[in-house]
Amino acid sequence: MIFTATVDEIVYLSVPTPCFAPEVQGLDRAAHRYKKMREFMVLDMAGNEGIPVTLMDVRALLSGRAPAGLSEKESAEVLAIAKANDQMLAALNNCEDFDLPLSELINWYLTPEVIDRGIVRGKGVTHGGGHVSLAMGAKYSAPDGEENDLEDAYRKILERAGEHRNPIEGAAYMFCALTLLQAFGDGNKRTSRLMASGLLLNEGIDAIYIPASGRDKYQEGLNRLFRNLDTSVIAGLLYDSVCSGDYFGDC
Repeated sequence: MIFTATVDEIVYLSVPTPCFAPEVQGLDRAAHRYKKMREFMVLDMAGNEGIPVTLMDVRALLSGRAPAGLSEKESAEVLAIAKANDQMLAALNNCEDFDLPLSELINWYLTPEVIDRGIVRGKGVTHGGGHVSLAMGAKYSAPDGEENDLEDAYRKILERAGEHRNPIEGAAYMFCALTLLQAFGDGNKRTSRLMASGLLLNEGIDAIYIPASGRDKYQEGLNRLFRNLDTSVIAGLLYDSVCSGDYFGDC
């Protein structure tokens, strides 16, 4: 079975309204907490992508050592996640716009083995993409369109995300809509998540942090999103990750 969505359905996607407001700490404080949690952020994102990485592996890679427990390909993927996180933070520190060019740069860092890394589908030398394998043999097929259509939709999503009164609602919308759009050949969820985290940090709010232990619920939320455009589970998970405060302790 193949599930799909139109560009309009994606751009005008709705997410549940959170019943609480996150703590606003200020940009400097939120960015500082994110930096302190860098290795855990990398571990979390890699684990949710199914990479069998441990905290010790991440620490070894970030210090320039090759961990024994990971393949060369897996190590490269983890380092790519770390570099993309650093690029997002650099853009935040430099007061850059969180726009399509930044998304392209973040995706470029995230997907070193992809030929058309950092390029919107349809603009590179390869064709295809936009397909996601789901459980039970099902697939999600993102809208094709021309590259200009995808770029226009991407910009509209970023604009609409900033219009939400509650920033975490805007971040959840951004993550869900950009994930459904599948504008890049690979790394769309990771790119979307870093862009959504940047939106939150810029508002002085803690970034999205879903520990690897929450991967089952994360996968369930993605499955519902791709199958039925149901944002309830994934948005609830993102709201909890931002508002609990427990993941960041007293950083």
